[in-house]
Amino acid sequence: MARANNDIEEAIRLLIRAAGSLEGPRIDRWEDLGLTVPQRRVLVFFRDRPGATAGAIAQHLGVSPYTVTGLVDRLARTNLVRRLPDGADGRVVRARLTDEEAHAVAGLDEAGRERLTAMLRAMDGPRLQQLRRALEELIQAPGAENPDPSDGSSPVSWRVPLLAGPRPVATGTDRC
Repeated sequence: MARANNDIEEAIRLLIRAAGSLEGPRIDRWEDLGLTVPQRRVLVFFRDRPGATAGAIAQHLGVSPYTVTGLVDRLARTNLVRRLPDGADGRVVRARLTDEEAHAVAGLDEAGRERLTAMLRAMDGPRLQQLRRALEELIQAPGAENPDPSDGSSPVSWRVPLLAGPRPVATGTDRC
């Protein structure tokens, strides 16, 4: 039992290191823009759901709509997102990435994919096949929540940074 626990802890440590080597440059880019983690999460949400409302973002992020309004205000002031009126309901405001930011986010995704491709090409064939089989087993393990995009689209991991998952709902006093 102790050996199994040690193997699990070592696997976790190695997965975190691998993820860090892939995400590091992307996170550095976001930090160069002076963005907070919540702001990055909002940008990723807009990338995947253009024209989303504050309520949809708040529900996904587990924060109050008031918090989302502040995040979107800051992003709009820096021209990373733009607000759009909802044609069906004048009270609703939607937001989306600016064209420039959408292009920048896509570039980050591509840079991450290129980095991973280079790392995998450095492995010999049998080791690469062994890694592929191990990863297939991991994503099929009980508790794994990794959808398989059957339409040939990019894997979810390339479209959503490690820090972009939903969080528990917070109160109106949360700060970002």
